[in-house]
Amino acid sequence: MTKRVSLNDVAARAGVSIGTASRVLNGNPRVSPEACSSVQEAIIALGYLPDPAARSMRKKEADGQNGVWSGNIGFVMPDTDVSMLEVPQVSGLINTTLRELTPEGFHLMIAFPPESSIVPHMVIDRKIEGMIVFGELSTLQIEKIMAVMPIVMIGDAPEEFAVSTVGVDNRLSIFSAVQQLYKAGHRRIAFVNNEAKQLQFMQRRQAFLEAVQKLGLPELTAVSNAKVRTFPVKAEQTFPCMDSLVARLFDQETPPPTALLVANDWQAVGVYRALEKRGIRPGTDVAVIGFDNEIRICNLLSPPLCSIEYPVQEVAHDAVQLLLSALRDPAHRVSRILTPGTLIRRESFCPAPVR
Repeated sequence: MTKRVSLNDVAARAGVSIGTASRVLNGNPRVSPEACSSVQEAIIALGYLPDPAARSMRKKEADGQNGVWSGNIGFVMPDTDVSMLEVPQVSGLINTTLRELTPEGFHLMIAFPPESSIVPHMVIDRKIEGMIVFGELSTLQIEKIMAVMPIVMIGDAPEEFAVSTVGVDNRLSIFSAVQQLYKAGHRRIAFVNNEAKQLQFMQRRQAFLEAVQKLGLPELTAVSNAKVRTFPVKAEQTFPCMDSLVARLFDQETPPPTALLVANDWQAVGVYRALEKRGIRPGTDVAVIGFDNEIRICNLLSPPLCSIEYPVQEVAHDAVQLLLSALRDPAHRVSRILTPGTLIRRESFCPAPVR
């Protein structure tokens, strides 16, 4: 087993006394900026985390005894840029989380750790009691954070860790959409995605393949591997060009698809534009369904986009409740809660055209 990094190790690396290192950790202002910087660098370099005994100290404070209690919960989005706050799904999750935590007497702290190998400073500095993560963490991060505080992940977590997770049920959401298209007469349904490495989109593609297999339909997909994800991830400012993917479906497939299921609403805008160039009318010549139900996108498109709604409020509520349960009872069992999204029908949904 790897030897646990101690405060002595941090002090030695920083070239200061253990008393100085302790004062830095406790936010004591009687430390020079140089010493403070050296200790912080040593903490990050060594991957130091406070002793798990901090949990019992927080519990004492909760019971009205002496101890350390910050009253803060962290909302962490690894490897992302602050511009992601502009994304409706992200802002919705944060707003709902804040609304759920406030009556419980907690404050919310938001962080954007720049590298997946770094444990957020709010953990190192003991500024929070627990953490909600929207995004992906390395196994090293999860291991270190779980040693000192409860964590709930929105999305997926490595199976080897006993981490509570919440999120949208991509499998049931996609299957329901495909079934509704099938009932509307569609027998050639295609899945379109221009970000093959994005975990959620990968899950949606797999869910689509399982759905069409169960219905005995052909596996029509157009997925691009061209886009390389760069970090930190920033909110996209321009809609993607989907011309080549749409061309692949309508030039190479005979007969072409009568319905398109797109990985998310943002990409659906690019699909609309690609179809328009070819004289193909969404909602008349081909049904189009997006994912996320971003109202500002869906209602501005012509015709309005039918989309699978990402259950933002339910997901955030479940995340908060699981975290609060873990704070009240460290032995609280791990839970995995998936909520299916609802298909919001709009004019881009249509019966299969007669050909």
